[in-house]
Amino acid sequence: MRFDLHTHTNCSKDGIIPPLKLIEIAKKRVDGIAVTDHDTMKACNQLKNIRNFIIIPGMEIKIKENNRTVGELIGLFLTEEIRSRSLLEVIDEIRSQNGLITVSHPFRSKKPFKRIEEIKNKVDAIEVFNSRCLSDEENKKALNFARKNRLSFTAGSDAHTSWEVGKAYTLADVTDAEGLRKAILKRKTTFEGQRSNQLIHFISPIAKAHKKIKRLLPS
Repeated sequence: MRFDLHTHTNCSKDGIIPPLKLIEIAKKRVDGIAVTDHDTMKACNQLKNIRNFIIIPGMEIKIKENNRTVGELIGLFLTEEIRSRSLLEVIDEIRSQNGLITVSHPFRSKKPFKRIEEIKNKVDAIEVFNSRCLSDEENKKALNFARKNRLSFTAGSDAHTSWEVGKAYTLADVTDAEGLRKAILKRKTTFEGQRSNQLIHFISPIAKAHKKIKRLLPS
């Protein structure tokens, strides 16, 4: 089965896809997705009653040091929002929910994960293919790191728009979400994917600015 394990809805500040629209599109392209909005699970809560499609509740958490983002972790199979933004506390929170941890786009040139060596024995997987990475080299570094440290492979589109959904996905010989969880834990996943057009990166800042302006306008 194919699982896009990194997607965003308009519940993320820079996403534009309504949650139900994300599912509608994903059904045509993959067998399941993880909904991993930035620092929120609002969309996951809206999608709880969806049937006949595998939705893994998750969250992409920005790790903060001195109020600056130093990297991002994805929590999968979550039951509630992660509150902390401190690296080790985030890991503990995810574990307390029996969730899985993957490091998203750890070697992207713009914002690499600066403390990845410190946590390599505390995570389950590395996102070895992210469609939004600006170069093949960024994904290759992630793949080599996962292989070297015997960590599972995950892949995702990092979709913020409808055009991106399913551009990359994790492959596992399973039939359901629980099977995927076990496959990740046993390092029995592979991946496929292609990078998105770089022009897609201009859309997210525009969406973020539009939402900010909308909040400032009188209702």
